[in-house]
Amino acid sequence: QNWSASGGDISQTGNRYVFAYQPTLTFSSTSFSKIYGADGAAALANAYAVSGYEPAVSGVYLADSATTAWSGLPTLTSAGSATSAGVGGSPYGISVAAGTLSSSAGYALAFSSSGQLTVTPAPLTIIADDVTKSYDGLAFSGGGGLHYAGFVNGDTQASLSGSLLWSGTAQGARDAGSYGIAASGLANPNY
Repeated sequence: QNWSASGGDISQTGNRYVFAYQPTLTFSSTSFSKIYGADGAAALANAYAVSGYEPAVSGVYLADSATTAWSGLPTLTSAGSATSAGVGGSPYGISVAAGTLSSSAGYALAFSSSGQLTVTPAPLTIIADDVTKSYDGLAFSGGGGLHYAGFVNGDTQASLSGSLLWSGTAQGARDAGSYGIAASGLANPNY
């Protein structure tokens, strides 16, 4: 007799199985991190895992895999993937949706948006400029200028907060010689 679970005829001949159970593949977003200022779009597109494949049954059917159970791609989105996403908003949720997914093997598709995108601070180097002073018997204090290496997203020294503090062996030096000058006290959570 030729019949199917949906009531239509089956045209194939020979012995067949009719399954009353529909398995479910679950697409779950996975967590990852990126540095502030980096574009996370490429990593985001691959931040998912798939579970729920039916195992093989000896003499009946083979185990399913990504190549046999589904086709297409899920859509993953996260505000954290933008280059401008700041450390302060981290971690950002990663949502996963159907996108172009389909299953010719009869699986139902489910989605779990459990992944998180963590934005970590970008490295920023603040370098104290050299200062030259002629001997005048007075103690040196303070410093000179600063230069920076590592700003991203159009940030500048104006993006830094805090109070500039000078330290090092040059502070209080009176005699001729070479002394160290160090700067500290500036901060930005993205660096």
